[in-house]
Amino acid sequence: MKVGKPYQVAGITYYPADDQTYDQVGLASWYGGQFHGGPTANGELFDMDRVGAAHKTLPLPCYVEVTALDTGRTVLVRINDRGPFVANRIIDLSRRTAQLLGIERTGVSRVRVRRVYPSDEDRLALRSGRPASERPYATSGELALLNQRFAVRAPDPVAPPRIAAAVPDAAVPVRLLHPGDGGRRSPQGRGYRGIAGRPGGTGGYPVARADGAISKRR
Repeated sequence: MKVGKPYQVAGITYYPADDQTYDQVGLASWYGGQFHGGPTANGELFDMDRVGAAHKTLPLPCYVEVTALDTGRTVLVRINDRGPFVANRIIDLSRRTAQLLGIERTGVSRVRVRRVYPSDEDRLALRSGRPASERPYATSGELALLNQRFAVRAPDPVAPPRIAAAVPDAAVPVRLLHPGDGGRRSPQGRGYRGIAGRPGGTGGYPVARADGAISKRR
């Protein structure tokens, strides 16, 4: 497990930390075919058909339970990537994870993300590309409390204004992203992630590696 050094994307500095009690509600996006087979921040290959996710600050790898507030489903997820670099997104899910949560069609969904420490069997299953053991559905009472937490959640930090002339076009490639993509690599530009955040959005920034450095793989 690697925590990583602070890194900056789009004027915002992120501070990776081993937050052992992490438990947040917010918005999740998902990413799929455009990035299938590309490198993740900890050097693995992204597989859209495996259960996985990206997070801005949690250690790589680590494990979280993700609960979809709209379906009540909970899935154990292994985090092995950085992102999404989009305001008010707290996690970026693989397509398979979104399917298991029942939120693939929505693109962006309300979720709870809670750090957990699963059994060796569940860890091995996720590392091997298989889903972990099933988690129980959230009860109506639990979902009501999570909805209340979502309504009063704190916003993400706002990036400072950017001056176009200060950043060469070559350093900020523009790519068209999939509606579910929440700040992932662009399909053409390996080593870059978009920051679109909504269907039809565009943008791109360097990849944050697990050690906190900014990678520009070619």
